[in-house]
Amino acid sequence: LAQLAELTAGTFGQEIHDLLANDEHVVVMVEAWREQPHPYRGKEVHVWHVKDGIATEAWFISQDQAAFDAALTP
Repeated sequence: LAQLAELTAGTFGQEIHDLLANDEHVVVMVEAWREQPHPYRGKEVHVWHVKDGIATEAWFISQDQAAFDAALTP
């Protein structure tokens, strides 16, 4: 996420719509946006794997993966 903040020149943001969690997983539904390097706004699902209270892996799935990818292309 630190790299994403740098790549987007600090224009990255997200609003949590809802989340589900247990001891091993957190699933978060978000509305995400950024202005740099290209504007993007979309719905995403983030799946976090957690071990001993620490995130060990994360998957980010966009409703429109092509738009997500294009918005990060320099």
